[in-house]
Amino acid sequence: MKASTANAWLNRPLSLGFGSFIGVVLWKLGNPVILEYLITPPDNIWAVWPLSWGYTLLILLCLATVWFGRWDQAQRVPAWLLSLPLAWLAWQFLASTHSVEPKLSRVTLPHFCACIACFYLGFFVLWNRVNWRWFGAPVLVCFMLSLWMAFEQHYGGLEETRKQFLNQPGAELYPKWYLLKIQSNRVFGSFVYPNALAGAILLLLPLSLRLTWLLSYRLTNITRLVIVGIIAYAELATLYWSESKGGWLIALGVGLFSLSQLGFSRKLKTAAAVIVLLAGTAGFLIKFQTYLRKGATSVGARFGYWQAAWVTTKQHPIFGSGPGTFSVAYAKIKPPEAEMARLAHNDYLEQASDSGVPGCILYLIMIWGWLSYTYRRTAIKFDSIPALILLGLLAWCAQAFIEFQLYIPGLAWPVFMLFGALLASTTGQPKVQVASNEL
Repeated sequence: MKASTANAWLNRPLSLGFGSFIGVVLWKLGNPVILEYLITPPDNIWAVWPLSWGYTLLILLCLATVWFGRWDQAQRVPAWLLSLPLAWLAWQFLASTHSVEPKLSRVTLPHFCACIACFYLGFFVLWNRVNWRWFGAPVLVCFMLSLWMAFEQHYGGLEETRKQFLNQPGAELYPKWYLLKIQSNRVFGSFVYPNALAGAILLLLPLSLRLTWLLSYRLTNITRLVIVGIIAYAELATLYWSESKGGWLIALGVGLFSLSQLGFSRKLKTAAAVIVLLAGTAGFLIKFQTYLRKGATSVGARFGYWQAAWVTTKQHPIFGSGPGTFSVAYAKIKPPEAEMARLAHNDYLEQASDSGVPGCILYLIMIWGWLSYTYRRTAIKFDSIPALILLGLLAWCAQAFIEFQLYIPGLAWPVFMLFGALLASTTGQPKVQVASNEL
């Protein structure tokens, strides 16, 4: 057997392993790491998993794939791009020595270690070994299962759950935030709450449509377009039912950015951008008119969280209050009438609050440095997998200004792995393996 043929066969199980890992993590680890103490071993296939199960999967993936890495490609990208993750992680450990609540920091640090491990696996192994069909199949299956849960919630599941909960003895004793959540009709799929589900859709929507097209290569083009359309409808409908205001606006912004990058004439791009902008804005105003009339209460609440994060940063400018400890600091300074929050709803501000100004700066340079470097080396095309990964990561990083995806393993681990793969795509190594009629 020729070496190239042997490598192609080896890449299939490796790709299946990476795809299965990302898919399962998306589906099963959708709760914030600091709420790990609430998770019990699942009693059915739909229940979330304890974080320890995710760590076990990651360790197994590392043991099975690390031997197939391309270590020489580290010389093909600037050293600071590869060293920043370790510098940021080291600072997190240093900040934890000054934590106001060591128990929360001890839960958060292993999660950050997992994020960095995923990045290096994506850079050194995944991109150079990936067969996109074998990778994409488990990712799509698990992601569709999460969306199926959202569909079930929309078509009666939430109402049934609400009735069962409210009819049980002692329901009124639950925390106020949980009582408000149970009254909502916003779908959240397998994630902790609706905006986290919106984050998963923003991350995967562009890539999932391309993977669907590749997986259906044996069918006619008309049939393939129909299948891609069904997947797109499922994702956009779920985003709509999640009622994520930020998700809607970010999807609109990324769509406009994509149009501006395509090689059409300026007049055609301008006309398309105007149509998308008007349609998206009109849809937003119609969908959320009641919310806007009430004064956009969640926006006001976020400003309260951000102000508290800023106050904590000023009080602890070097080391912060400790990784994962925003809730402890917030509880001491929040107004009596304000709702309690576990996380700051802004990953960048939370980095400043939790690990000080140095931790925030390292994180900002790391995330946006990766984006900037790969954007300058990636042509935006709808049939380019690196470009579609880039668009999803751009949306995720934008949503991080208003949410806390970094602290949700089901979002953070896939993002760091995709960042590693995207960075590796700039090194010029052989990567995409699909049938010849797809090249």
